[in-house]
Amino acid sequence: MRPFSFTEKNTISNVLEEIGYRKSMVPENNERYAIINDSIVALTTKYPIPIGLKLNIPFEVVSFYNCFFFQPRLINSKTLEIINFLATNLQYVTNKLTIEHKFPIEQNKQKFIQLLNKFMPEYFSGENDRQWLTRIRVSLMNKYELFKDLETEFFDKLTESLKSIGLMPTWNLPESMSDGIPKLKKDSLLIFSNEEGNEFLLVEKGFITFLRDFEENNIMLRTYFDSYSPLLLEYVFKDVENFSVQNLILSWIRFSRMSLNPLINVLSSEYVLSREFYQVNLSSFFQSHKDFADTVIPVPLIAREKLKKDRLTIPGSKILTNPPSSFNELKAIKFYKSAENLAKNSKYKRANAVLAEALVIFNKYRQKRGVIKVLSLLSTIASDMRKYDKAIGYLNNALD
Repeated sequence: MRPFSFTEKNTISNVLEEIGYRKSMVPENNERYAIINDSIVALTTKYPIPIGLKLNIPFEVVSFYNCFFFQPRLINSKTLEIINFLATNLQYVTNKLTIEHKFPIEQNKQKFIQLLNKFMPEYFSGENDRQWLTRIRVSLMNKYELFKDLETEFFDKLTESLKSIGLMPTWNLPESMSDGIPKLKKDSLLIFSNEEGNEFLLVEKGFITFLRDFEENNIMLRTYFDSYSPLLLEYVFKDVENFSVQNLILSWIRFSRMSLNPLINVLSSEYVLSREFYQVNLSSFFQSHKDFADTVIPVPLIAREKLKKDRLTIPGSKILTNPPSSFNELKAIKFYKSAENLAKNSKYKRANAVLAEALVIFNKYRQKRGVIKVLSLLSTIASDMRKYDKAIGYLNNALD
């Protein structure tokens, strides 16, 4: 595959910039393009939802992205016409899509601003929105204690809500993240997917990402959104009647799904010729193009942390029966592993207390394997303490 020449890159840029696309990724620029590794063209439109307050920092409740990316075989008049067609229609579809949001912000304005002051980092003029989002995400996770009291109820409700639109907990990853996630994030990531395995919602503590990929005529389409606002909105509007952050998230997912059909129609047009493009293998594409810091393809921020292969892991568990639907289940795994270490060091009383907490969680979320693991370890501890009746009792409970 021959890389684009300097002249070819300039020609592509001229076509795109003439209709409003820019290479800049500052938050206020909603139509972006990139030429990746001198061979791939990416077009992205952004549709941000504001909170309805004038702030001195960019604050977006949620940001939707629609993206085409493709690898032309040659740059000639025909491919330039197709690039123009794709870029123009991507603009058109995005501008036609609307989603209605009404936030009861005026009566909660002071509470909201005070919350922002607690965790929002300083914004540096000119930084791109991926850099800005990364700093917000890190700040949220560092100051997560603010939302501790909301966590269990919020995510339990979210899991139930997601079931209604066909998203269930999974250990699978999007094809574009098939080489794994950072090991340090294994205990702070929930993954939800549809039955077909082509839609994913990644839920971190304080940050959510939705993506769906589709391919037609050798052109990749990605619909995507991310948001750092769910727990903020829950914190501020929790007691507001008829306001549900979970329902808000469902509306975002439906909106992304709704945007898919008109974009597929664009790619299915007889004007778009598959023979003009190489086929893109998502998995190998994202593995061979690790650094997306300066490209416009929307990539989950957790995927941007992927550095070396030995620092990655594939989600899964030898303790859970089913993929986790809550952070409590991930916490219970840590409790169990901590109890194992305590027991090895003969700290039985503390180990028993930690296991009791884990057992409550595993029972609540019907994680049978976790329950059996805990009861087996309790039995071993009781036996080591020569409390044989208790040890047998734990084993009998494990067998029930």
